[in-house]
Amino acid sequence: MGRGTLVYGTPTGMRFAREKHFSIGSQSMTDVDAQLQDMDGAGIDLQVIFPTVFLQPMSEDILFEAALMRSYNTWMGKTGARRPDRLKWAAIVPLRDPRLAIEELHRARQLGATVVGLFGTVGETMLHFYSFLAGGILERHLAPGPRFSMLVAASRHS
Repeated sequence: MGRGTLVYGTPTGMRFAREKHFSIGSQSMTDVDAQLQDMDGAGIDLQVIFPTVFLQPMSEDILFEAALMRSYNTWMGKTGARRPDRLKWAAIVPLRDPRLAIEELHRARQLGATVVGLFGTVGETMLHFYSFLAGGILERHLAPGPRFSMLVAASRHS
């Protein structure tokens, strides 16, 4: 492993995950019924699901990374659609390409995303950098004004 390498493991493959009160299917969102049962047991009515795997760039190839994000959003759209009254989810968009980000933002909204995950930077570039403003991501497609928090409501915007 070289400089800048990140190693991700599947937490549900660890012994610790098997010892938890919640099933592996619930932890991995592969068993929606188990997830809902666990939520009921914990007194949770609604869950907003946010992926942590995209906290770091997944590839130097922007188009490949965008495809991974589209795949995640498609999967979450299908998973969340099983119980949209209880399972909400955050879309992830490829901000390294503002045009693709706008396209994916609109597609994810159609799939049922409630929010979009945003971070203060895209790589080493701050979100207020001209390429994001010129693409209109922050002005036309997300909440107007100085609300640059991690999660910005996407369902209110066209």
